[in-house]
This record gives sequence, structure tokens and C-alpha cells, in this order.
Amino acid sequence: MRKALTKTSGLIQAGLADSVGWRGGLFAIIPLISIATGVISVAGASYGARRFNILKTVHTFSVMLGVIIALITSALTYVFARDIAIIFTYSSESAHLGPHIDH
Repeated sequence: MRKALTKTSGLIQAGLADSVGWRGGLFAIIPLISIATGVISVAGASYGARRFNILKTVHTFSVMLGVIIALITSALTYVFARDIAIIFTYSSESAHLGPHIDH
């Protein structure tokens, strides 16, 4: 019974570490969501004005900008993973999760 509880406790801690890790990862997604929201507005206005040539420009620019931002935020998140983990594991209740959040 004790062995099963220890194994379950480890799985719960791993799940919590993953959850805390995703908090940091979501910050990388925020700029991409903002770009997507802007693209919808500009594309809708361009489509309504029957200016279809702008649609291709908006789409190409937003995809390139999104890829660049995603690459930069991914690299920064990888490099500063331990520092980001400290931000989300500063309390005594979650401090034990810090070592589990790494590359």
C-alpha cells in the first residue's frame, strides 16, 4: 500500500510540475494570439472592402512575424527555464516542484 501511495504521489508531483511549467509556456503564446486577433480584424476589413490583394500581404506578414516571435520566445524560454520556474515556485508549498521543471 505504501509503495502504491509513493508512486501515486510522484505522479501527482510530476503532474503539478507540468502544470506549473505550462504557466510559463503560456506567456510565449500570448503574442501569437494577439497577432491572430489582429489578422482577423484586418482580413475581415480587407475582405469587406473587396481589397483581396491585401489579404495575401496580411497573411504572409502575420505568419512570418508569428514564426519569428515563436522562435525567439521558445529560445528564451529554453535558456531561462530555471529562472522562469523560480517565479512560479516561490512559495513553500510549491518550492519542491522547482527541480522538476527544467529543459
